Amino acid sequence: MEKLLVIQNHEVEKLGTFEQLLKGHYTIKTMFADELKGNEDFDALMILGGPQAVYEKDKYKYIELEIELVRKALRENKRILGISLGAQIMSYAAGGSVTKGSFGPEFGIIEINLVNGLENVINSKSMNVFLWHRDTFTIPPEGTLLGYSNKYFQIYKVKRGLGMQFHIEIDEEEINEWFNAYRIVDSDIIHSSNNSIRIEELKNNVLLKIKELKNEFHYNLKKIIEYWLSL
Repeated sequence: MEKLLVIQNHEVEKLGTFEQLLKGHYTIKTMFADELKGNEDFDALMILGGPQAVYEKDKYKYIELEIELVRKALRENKRILGISLGAQIMSYAAGGSVTKGSFGPEFGIIEINLVNGLENVINSKSMNVFLWHRDTFTIPPEGTLLGYSNKYFQIYKVKRGLGMQFHIEIDEEEINEWFNAYRIVDSDIIHSSNNSIRIEELKNNVLLKIKELKNEFHYNLKKIIEYWLSL
């Protein structure tokens, strides 16, 4: 079975439901980003999210190693899956740019528009996703936009790589871990959806909505993985 290298950029941002959808196709090896040497062997590459920024690569030296691994995968025409920060790293590695979003953060359940064939994969022109970010990316020169929100690009492909800014792999337990880890450092992002209520109330609202959308998230993620495996 082919080897999938998964790079984890923060302890609370995990594979989630990606794992059950991918383990039948790959032998999965997960490494923390700060363990990378740059010479890792893989047949496919996946980079998960985190609070770091691509433009902070001087501060987080391992981001440069992640960029180079993506470039290696692109040269060798291997599959890449980038989630949140991973999608930003993939864009940068492929010739795009990553900046702090000029329209402010996105947080919570948001409906995104699907284009350029992804609407046929999902069988809908839109879908609900969970967003928690302040940075955004451009579509790289050889890339194709597949989905967008009212503020930013959300999903794209480049060669055999798929970059997703959003999260539909999460459940209530993981969201609870994110709030515990990020509630202070990301308070501006969390309050961007509603600055008139307490973070605990916002968390409970999100947990309830994630529970309601669990089956929809799983169905759409399954379809997206099938699409990725066809690239």
